[in-house]
Amino acid sequence: MVENKEEIRKKLLESLKNQTKLSIIIVLFQKGKLTATQMSKIIGTSRSNLYQNLKEMVEDGILAEPESKVRKNFVEKYYYPNTEIFGRFSLEEQKKALMEKTPEELKEYMMSLLNTQILRLRIIAGEIQMMSDKNLMKLRDMYSYDQILFSNSWVSRETYEKVL
Repeated sequence: MVENKEEIRKKLLESLKNQTKLSIIIVLFQKGKLTATQMSKIIGTSRSNLYQNLKEMVEDGILAEPESKVRKNFVEKYYYPNTEIFGRFSLEEQKKALMEKTPEELKEYMMSLLNTQILRLRIIAGEIQMMSDKNLMKLRDMYSYDQILFSNSWVSRETYEKVL
């Protein structure tokens, strides 16, 4: 496991540039402890690709050592983020790292972030898809119809800026 703060920052930033690793981080923060099989279904990648990335992330200290649980005739490993690592870097340090990126690195980083948001929305959409009618109606009632309609409408830049 990497101990030096600069090395940890470097490994973490490298992980954020790798779409599979970034997806693993997002899914685990959003869903909690998961097995590689569960993650592969959500992320949409092969288990072999996932296992390789999980191994590297555990070695780098980005993920904690997985918890093993015996289920019938096999052992399941549950992965989760090493939250200590993510809390080590202040917002200022994160901003500084972003400002030091080359245009190509910045483009790669921004594309990873956009793809991550797509993944997060896919996860939410899946949860809504599996939601009972009763819970779906509760969710609807929590939001005003204006918010729902506004979020599904096209607005001019001028109107959008007024709303903000």
